Amino acid sequence: MTPFASAIRRTLTLFALTAALVFAGCDSSGSNTEDAPQPIEPAAFEVDTESYPTTQSADASAKAGTHVLAGVTTVSALTFAVEANLALPKLVTAAALQADPVIESGTWVWESTAQTDSSNATFRLEGTPDGEDVVWEMFVSATGPTGGLQNFSLYTGRSSFDGTNGSWSLFYPIDGARSNVLDASFTVDSETTKSITFEVADGAQRDAGDTIRYARDGDSRTVEYVQVEPVSETTVSWDAITKAGFIQSTDYNGNEKSCWSAEPELDNVPCS
Repeated sequence: MTPFASAIRRTLTLFALTAALVFAGCDSSGSNTEDAPQPIEPAAFEVDTESYPTTQSADASAKAGTHVLAGVTTVSALTFAVEANLALPKLVTAAALQADPVIESGTWVWESTAQTDSSNATFRLEGTPDGEDVVWEMFVSATGPTGGLQNFSLYTGRSSFDGTNGSWSLFYPIDGARSNVLDASFTVDSETTKSITFEVADGAQRDAGDTIRYARDGDSRTVEYVQVEPVSETTVSWDAITKAGFIQSTDYNGNEKSCWSAEPELDNVPCS
């Protein structure tokens, strides 16, 4: 098993512990304080690729046009390169927030613990006011059959006091070192409008410098993928309800905007 695979295995163990905490309850202490800052919005750790037109079956692929099929590659890149890494910070944040916040030397702290028969974990989210912003850091400690972590800083971030815009950086333990693998900047305007730009960090083992921007505006979904090597730029946009959309890419159809119709046909159609 490679060091990166080992790191992922360890994070999956934490994932299981966190899920147990979120759904089964936790041990925590503290008092509810209305003046506490709002942690980074959960929506800053979420993307929606499930609404992309379904072409996975052989029958659907045979009937769909070439444009919608070409978009699958870009949307899959978002799913595998980014979305798989979002579940962990989202869940550990939810786990920490099971506790009420307390103030320690000017820093707001949410801290919870979880236990199973063979493992235990502690999740500690710290938020330190800095002017009009809040500086965040998530610490995870865990013991179990697959190894342990001691006060590992899983992510850092900076956001507005209401948590609706800012940035975060995700870290994994790789080769015994804390390595930055993914960075993101986000704006969450409402439940139906947001934008997140992800960049693969230098600490990742591949695709460093690649960026993926995900945007939601009502029913509209847009993914913009910029690849550093080989150089390419792709935009895919679709309607989450009708499934109609388009792709425009330096790697497809001469970089012409290429549209498809609504479900069930998903045919190639002229762009309006």
